[in-house]
Amino acid sequence: METILVEMDRINFIVNEFMVFAKPHQLQFSSCNLNEILTSVVKFLEPEATLKNVAINFETSHESMHISGEKKQLKQVFLNLIKNSIEAIPTGGTIYIFFKKSTEKIAFIVKDEGIGMDLDQIKKL
Repeated sequence: METILVEMDRINFIVNEFMVFAKPHQLQFSSCNLNEILTSVVKFLEPEATLKNVAINFETSHESMHISGEKKQLKQVFLNLIKNSIEAIPTGGTIYIFFKKSTEKIAFIVKDEGIGMDLDQIKKL
């Protein structure tokens, strides 16, 4: 029963995200806590990762990870990148997620043990 409820929440989230992207809207930038956003995305994707025998190793930063951005779009970007990593690991493995902060920027890093991309795919990026 709990699995059904979790999956219903996931479906609801996906439908809501489609609705957001289907209608044009004016971006509303605000201060976004990247640790908070990413934690919610990881929790959302953990059931899918577990089904595929994939562990998600997410290191939250002890530093402030706030940027000005549109929270829903940031969430969608993180969701897409991590979901791609889950799908790139067909036989199970680990995804490593962390932030690297310098004085002027914050890097979001996702490493996985997936099959990688061939040169043609890389050229199309």
